[in-house]
Amino acid sequence: MFITPEAPNVAERFLKENGITSVTIREGRHDILGVKSTPTLILADSDAAVRGYWVGQLTPEREAEIRKGLGQ
Repeated sequence: MFITPEAPNVAERFLKENGITSVTIREGRHDILGVKSTPTLILADSDAAVRGYWVGQLTPEREAEIRKGLGQ
């Protein structure tokens, strides 16, 4: 699941441009999740269990690792 303060269609366009198409997108306030800075990525499965958490800009290697985890 991808939670963003942006409108879901904005996030969907960004994700599609980056080859990620199989993610559920929801609009939400980051402060509710305890996120105090962006970019922050929280990877959760379909049961809402957190599988990973990253703060700051991702290195290309880390981005590839996350894409692999998403099945991309």
